[in-house]
Amino acid sequence: DVLWDKSDNQLEFGDNAKLSFGAAADMQLYHDGSHSRIVDSGTGNLKLQGSKVQLLNADNSKEFLHGIDGGGVTLRHNNNVKLVTDGSGVTVTGTVAATSFSGSGEGLTRTTPLSHRNRIINGDMQVSQRVGGTETTITNGTLHYILDRFTHYESTSGSATVTQVTSGYSASHTGSGKAMRIKTTGADTSLGGSAQLMFFQYIEGYNWEDLRFGTANAKSFTVSFSILASGSSAGNVTGTYCVNATNAPNFNRTYVKEYTIDAMDTWKRVSLTFPGDTSGSWGTGNGAAIRIGWSFAGPNSQEGAADTWHSSYKGSTSNQKNGMANVNNFYFITDIQVEEGTVATPFERRNYADELARCQRYCQVYVNPRLRGVRGSSSNDFHRMGMTLLNTLRADPSVTWSGTQSVYGGSGTASISGINSLYVDPYSFEIDAAASGNLSGVPTGSAICAYTGGNEATLTLSAEL
Repeated sequence: DVLWDKSDNQLEFGDNAKLSFGAAADMQLYHDGSHSRIVDSGTGNLKLQGSKVQLLNADNSKEFLHGIDGGGVTLRHNNNVKLVTDGSGVTVTGTVAATSFSGSGEGLTRTTPLSHRNRIINGDMQVSQRVGGTETTITNGTLHYILDRFTHYESTSGSATVTQVTSGYSASHTGSGKAMRIKTTGADTSLGGSAQLMFFQYIEGYNWEDLRFGTANAKSFTVSFSILASGSSAGNVTGTYCVNATNAPNFNRTYVKEYTIDAMDTWKRVSLTFPGDTSGSWGTGNGAAIRIGWSFAGPNSQEGAADTWHSSYKGSTSNQKNGMANVNNFYFITDIQVEEGTVATPFERRNYADELARCQRYCQVYVNPRLRGVRGSSSNDFHRMGMTLLNTLRADPSVTWSGTQSVYGGSGTASISGINSLYVDPYSFEIDAAASGNLSGVPTGSAICAYTGGNEATLTLSAEL
């Protein structure tokens, strides 16, 4: 089966004649009549070594694989390059088909949408229709809207303010953008009763229904935000803080998550995942569905364990830091995001016009409202002074009028000082006005209008959840 063929100058092995290596024929090289085989059955590995290694077809015309010591590996299909490794990863030419991927896949082609991920409105604190950048004291014991869409609640024996701030809002921060600043201006070291300091945002049912809360198919969601704390000493602000999620307006299902502020004057990106709740009643439509809240001081009466759904309201855990214990504690927070799933994606930044329009579903503030109406039978009788709203409100709003508004009727001027009769819906605003002065020179039934340059009132329409 083995012979030396002098004419061909080669040692010839017949089918199944084997060239064996090792004490126990550990490696064999042979042809079995159908296939050529290299068989390794011994200890250790079968190694093919070389500084450049190629696998080629029988006539040496096509390459299958090419590997270089210290370089990359190239795989080919019909001599066309399909996969190349390099120092940064793998480059594939063509389509990759797989039955599954491990991990979220976010770094591949994004499994989450590029837009409409964030359920929070005004998460980067761009919009402050009511007070602008004015530092505002939270009204004690009352739900207080300051920056758009966020409600503040402070019921301690101390006091706190909220301000919309821009770049330079802390000595160690040199970035740009806006943030909400919470400042303690009066201390409460004991937090008796239900004393607390927190802020939260209600999310409308239309923006939450797809997460299927209260069903067997409830989906998880992730809260992420950037926070910086500052004070007269690190010990005044470092510690454990809590974020809670509760069904609104029932407040009988709550989940609490803890996070830590580890250092003073240092920005931290926090990510917290909440499992979907398969129980409870969760709002739908244009009512409130869920409330996400951030606690900075909480009472013992509302404490509960972290990382479990409770059947009553819990604001924080027993580890919650009392952020009201010292005057001049500062908390800066921005880039708040709430999204479906268990992965916190980069903050979804929207331009100011888009963010303002979203906010105006819940609140619209008009300085110098451009009202149009008619003069009634009396010279100080202004009927149906109205306008179409900039955006459709969530529901019929509450109305606040402050100041006086100059009006003109073609002959003389007067002012609207208040509201006698109100006609308002999500689309339009009209009043029969309380007048100051009169338009005696304007005929009954003539058109009159508010104008710029005189007295300018402020009109606030609120349809908050």
